[in-house]
Amino acid sequence: MSENRNELPKNLPEDIGRDKNIVSMSETAGERGDVMSKIGIGLDAHFEGGERRRHPKSHGLLKGLLAYFSAALLIIGILIVVSWRFAEIREGSRAELFVDNFIAESDISAWQQQLRLNLPKTYPEYEDASKLAYDVLSPALELGKITYLRRTSPSAEGYPVFELFSDGEHFAALVIKDTSIGLFSMGEWEIERIEFDVEYFDNVDFPEYRIILPAGASLTVNGAAIDPIFKEKYSVAYPALSIAEKGHDVAPCDLYIFNDVYFLPELGASLDGVSLELAESNGNEFFFYYPEDSTRVVNVIVPVGVDAYVSGILLTEEWARRSEIDGELGQLDDGGTGTLPRLSVWTVENIFGEVEVEAKIGDRQVDLLSNDNGTYKFATPDECKYTLTVILPAGAELFVNGKAIASDKKEAGGASAEDIAYGFTALGRYEVSELGVIEGGVPNFDKYILTGYLAEPNITAKMGDTELPLAGKSLDGYSLRAEFDFSAGDTFDAERIAAAEKFAEAYIAYICGGGAWNDPANEKAFNENYNALKAQMIEGTAGYVGVMESYREVNMMPKYDSFKVDSKDVTNLVAYTEKSLSCRVDFSVTRTRTVDGTEQTDTLSGSISVLQVLYKGEWRVWSFVYAPTVAE
Repeated sequence: MSENRNELPKNLPEDIGRDKNIVSMSETAGERGDVMSKIGIGLDAHFEGGERRRHPKSHGLLKGLLAYFSAALLIIGILIVVSWRFAEIREGSRAELFVDNFIAESDISAWQQQLRLNLPKTYPEYEDASKLAYDVLSPALELGKITYLRRTSPSAEGYPVFELFSDGEHFAALVIKDTSIGLFSMGEWEIERIEFDVEYFDNVDFPEYRIILPAGASLTVNGAAIDPIFKEKYSVAYPALSIAEKGHDVAPCDLYIFNDVYFLPELGASLDGVSLELAESNGNEFFFYYPEDSTRVVNVIVPVGVDAYVSGILLTEEWARRSEIDGELGQLDDGGTGTLPRLSVWTVENIFGEVEVEAKIGDRQVDLLSNDNGTYKFATPDECKYTLTVILPAGAELFVNGKAIASDKKEAGGASAEDIAYGFTALGRYEVSELGVIEGGVPNFDKYILTGYLAEPNITAKMGDTELPLAGKSLDGYSLRAEFDFSAGDTFDAERIAAAEKFAEAYIAYICGGGAWNDPANEKAFNENYNALKAQMIEGTAGYVGVMESYREVNMMPKYDSFKVDSKDVTNLVAYTEKSLSCRVDFSVTRTRTVDGTEQTDTLSGSISVLQVLYKGEWRVWSFVYAPTVAE
C-alpha cells in the first residue's frame, strides 16, 4: 500500500478514476461489489486502526427522483380523469343529439310503428299486447309537441333513459344504448326500446277489472301467473259469504285490480294445488269460489209456516234456497186422503264457521228434534196442525177421515148468521149477517171446530142416509173451512113459488122499463116498476138498499116498448127454517124497442136467486142475486 493514502494506486484500470467518486449514487449495491473486486481492494482497505472510512452522503438525490416519479404519476392520473370526463360529457351530448334527431325525423306513422313494435316487448304478458297495439292504441295515438327530460338514473341495464312528453303530458320512456367500443369513443347510439305509457291514451276506455279470490290463492290472467308483489292487491270479504256469517272473521279474500287490460281476460285460480271455480261474472267483476271442502252446508227442516233462523237472521229465499218435502202423518190422519204434511227445507251454502240455528212460530221457540251433521229438524207446533171449521145443516152427521165426530164436539148455539154470510152455501150468496132480526129466520146450521191434523183431512157429511153435497172449501194456511148445504127440495108450496115468480117478474119489468132519464114521459111508468119491486122487499135490508142504489143506472138503460116473459122455472128449492127459504128462478124474455125508426128485438135470459123470509105475516124478499146469461 502507498504511504500516501490520498493517492490512487497506479495500477487501476483505465475505466476507473475518471470521477473522484469511485461509487456513484446511481450504482446499486451489487455494482459496488464488482468495482471493489476489480481493483483488488477488500473491505478491510477502508479501515485503519479499526475506524470506518467516511464517504460523501447520496440520500438527497434519491428523494428527488422519487418526488419526480410521484408528480409524473399524479399528472397522468389527472389527465386520464379529465379525458374520461370529457369523453363522458361528449358522450352525453351526443346521446341528446341522437334523441333530438330521432324526434325530429319521426312523424305520427313512425311513432305508430314504434308503438306496434315496442309495446309487445314491454307490456305485461297477461295481455295480448300486439293486438292491443295494432287494433286499439295505434289508431288512437295522437301527439303534439314532443319534448324530453333525461332521467337521472339509468335503466336496469345501465342505459340512458329519456322521458318523452307530448304537449307536456308524459307518453313514453326512450331507452338508448351505445354500440361503439373504446375508452374515448364518442358514442354510436341506437334505440334499445320505447316504453309507452298507456295512461296517456285517455281517449281509449280501459275497463277496470276486479278479481276476487280466496286469500293466498294463485291467479292467472290469460295464462300468465300474477305475482302479488308487483300487482295492486287488497283484502276484502268473500262475495259468496252467507248473510249468516257476514261481519264475521271468516273466508278472507284478495282483490286484484287491473286497469291495463283492455280485452276481457281469461281467468284461472288455484289454492293449495286445487283449481277454483269461477263464479258468474258481474260486469267486470269476477270472483272465485272457495274449494268445496272449505265450506259446509246447513239444512233447516221446519213445518211450512214456521220461521227458521241462522245466526239470528230470518231465512228467506233472497239468501237461502227453499224446497219442500213430505213429512209424516199422525194418529188423527189415519184413514185420511193419504196426503202427507209438507215441510220446508231451507238450505244455506258456503258456511265456514259454527252457526246458531233456531225456529219460531210467532215469538215462541219451536223444539229441535235432531241435528244430524248440519241438518236441523224441528217439531211441528200446534199452530202448524190443521184446524177445521165445518158448517153443515143442523142434525147432519160429520165424518173426518172416515171417523164419525161425536155430536158433543159441536159449537154451542150452532152457526150464526155471520158464520153463514158470504159463505159457500146457497144462503151465503146473500147478505144475511142481520137475518137475526127475523124471529126464527136464522138458518139451522151446526158448527164444528176441530184441530190436531198434520195433513189436510177428508171431510164428509150425511143427513140420515143421504150424503150432503159439499158446498165449498177454503184453505188459509192451516185453517181449513168446509161447508155443506141443505139438499134442495123437490117441491115448495104453491104460495112460495108464486111469490118467487112474482118478484122475478117485477125485477124484469124494472130493468126493461128504463128510459125515464132521457125521456121524462117514461118517468111515471119507471117509478111504478121501481116501487112495485121495493114493495116485495123489507126496508133497510141489504137487498132493499141495493135496489135503491141501482135507480140511476137502470133509469139510464134503454126503454123497451114491450117485453114478454117466455119462460120461468123455479129450481133449487131449499127450506132453512119454517120462516126462511131460497130458490132460483131461471127466465127468458123477448124485448122490442125502436131505434132510429127501426124496430129491434133481442132476448134477455138469466136467473134470479131469491132468499124469502116470513116478515110480519107476509113472505118478503130479504135479498136476491141477479145473474144475466146474455148481455143486455
